[in-house]
Amino acid sequence: MRCLTLPTARPGRVARRPGFTLIELLVVIAIIAILIALLLPAVQQAREAARRTQCRNNLKQLGIAMHNYHDTFRVFPPAGVDGMKGTSGRRYSFAISILPYVDQTPLYNTIMANTGAGMADPWNRPAYFTVDIPGFICPSDVPPGNRNESPSLLNYRVSVGDTLNDNNGTNTRGMFAYRSSTGMRDVTDGTSNTIMMAEAVMGGVDTTAILGGVAVGVTTSTPQACLSLIDPVTRTLTGAVRTDFRPPGGRAWDGRPYFAFVATAVRPNGPSCQSSTVDGGWGHATASSRHTGGIHALMGDGAVRFISENISAGDPNATSPGSGPSPYGVWGAIGTRASGETVNEF
Repeated sequence: MRCLTLPTARPGRVARRPGFTLIELLVVIAIIAILIALLLPAVQQAREAARRTQCRNNLKQLGIAMHNYHDTFRVFPPAGVDGMKGTSGRRYSFAISILPYVDQTPLYNTIMANTGAGMADPWNRPAYFTVDIPGFICPSDVPPGNRNESPSLLNYRVSVGDTLNDNNGTNTRGMFAYRSSTGMRDVTDGTSNTIMMAEAVMGGVDTTAILGGVAVGVTTSTPQACLSLIDPVTRTLTGAVRTDFRPPGGRAWDGRPYFAFVATAVRPNGPSCQSSTVDGGWGHATASSRHTGGIHALMGDGAVRFISENISAGDPNATSPGSGPSPYGVWGAIGTRASGETVNEF
């Protein structure tokens, strides 16, 4: 019978076990870190592309809603209207009018059931106002942190054209105004060349930021009066600004310029300024977004265009015009509905 002998380690030597050395482990970690650094921007870009597409689709659906409203009443809804709260003079926005056309008929019926002296102010938070409608919000934007007076968010506003000093009134050069009743027949510049709605950053995150911040106390109706309030070094707004609890995108139901309008005078993604230190008054309600390079705009024919932030904006020292072609370049021209401009590709 043979005996099986097991091999033994040589005297003075230790048997090695398979594994990684410290250097090998560090090399593997470094490779993984490099791969993550390469892939993360691509993932972020893909996510932003999806958010940007959703923003565009939201505007497209709002365009359909606006045209369905027009088919019913032969006019587009007013940008803002009073009378819903009896004789108080409170203004309520177009967003209420189009609710039945964005699959929000129950909410519309609830709001309308509360009209009269007991109607809540648009900054209050009854259950029927404290509703965020996904189709009113661009997912690329950041919601305001303080929502004490921001019951419902809104990223898409109606255009009052290049009117600045009276865009709080009933007579603007755009497709919308306070108490307006504009129809397709009134857009003689062509619906494919006239802006109906555009994006605007909600604000309330950084009150001095160009995107979302609002400078107050501007008394001159020229784009330069607003542009001059940008600090050239820090690229932030100087002087008095609106507080964070009243961001411009926090009141979907408020029909005043600060909350519901955009004007086509200051280039897209430029600063916004207001004549009053409170919610009323006229102002430079500038279209803006967190997309790189520009904003989405809904044209009168229902098409959605991406407008470059470098679009021609004409003479920034020109005052708000009363008639005739817009002095604010192509950007002003595509905001007016009946000024007789010939607009080239934009």
